[in-house]
Amino acid sequence: MMNKWLITGGAGFIGSHLCEHFVEVFPETKFVVLDKLTYAGRIEHIEKLINSNKIEFHKCDVLNGDYLEFILKDCNKIIHTAAESHVDNSFLNSTPFTATNTLGTHTLLQASVKCGIKEFIHVSTDEVYGENNTKNAFDENQNFAPTNPYSASKAAAEMFINAYGNAYGLKTKVVRSNNIYGIRQYPEKLIPSVSYKLLNGKKAQIQGNGSNLRSFLHVKDFCIGMETIVKNGENDVYNIASANEYSVIEIVERICDILGVRFNDKVDFIKDRPHNDSRYWINCDKIRSLDWSETKNFEEELPKVVNYYKTFKV
Repeated sequence: MMNKWLITGGAGFIGSHLCEHFVEVFPETKFVVLDKLTYAGRIEHIEKLINSNKIEFHKCDVLNGDYLEFILKDCNKIIHTAAESHVDNSFLNSTPFTATNTLGTHTLLQASVKCGIKEFIHVSTDEVYGENNTKNAFDENQNFAPTNPYSASKAAAEMFINAYGNAYGLKTKVVRSNNIYGIRQYPEKLIPSVSYKLLNGKKAQIQGNGSNLRSFLHVKDFCIGMETIVKNGENDVYNIASANEYSVIEIVERICDILGVRFNDKVDFIKDRPHNDSRYWINCDKIRSLDWSETKNFEEELPKVVNYYKTFKV
């Protein structure tokens, strides 16, 4: 039987990079790609793959169970990246996060069982653990302690994945990653937002005092991590972590330096969001044991990402 895999959220930032990577490393596999094409999902991200018949694209919401069952025909694996992911938006209106991230995952799981899917690989987040102010990095056995509506919706999705694995014998793998950076990311997260604003003559903004620590994993290293888990991973949970940890203010300072602008002239400090985790710190020894490691140097890659937003249109 021919391998036929569904990638959800395939026109988004992470999903489009995964599509490009997977069609290269799994050339004998047929890929069906689903995306709702919201503000952050753009068909142009995967247009070349569509036009070259390397993927089959469907515009679809993961809440549409009937259509999911239609496109899952003959599929044997799902890579689920579709999600609402911007934390600030989840504070303003959390309902779409519950709908897409939790109910959408549940709907996809139900369709998977009905269609006889063999394996379900879910892209989650390190934020399900909550902030880490301890002396040890959190491993995959750490209890959930989400602190915002976004991470709560992702934690809830994982509960359904665990339940379906136990109840129906569905093979599942879950990936929890640090912040991912790279080209194509919609300018709402830290790096693209600051870059886009400064390049368009606007002031960048820092919530609170900017001391919060964040780790940044390049999207290409994430894709290699996903490849590693697909090929060699067990039915388990895997953290993917980066050694690139910086405070928010350090990131903004670096972007200002890259663009040749003065931090004090171009950056405003604004009121912090309702809760802003001080640090995410996770251990990824498990995936390293599968011979995965980072290949991208943050200081070398950051200028490429910043300058990408010179031509980006919102």
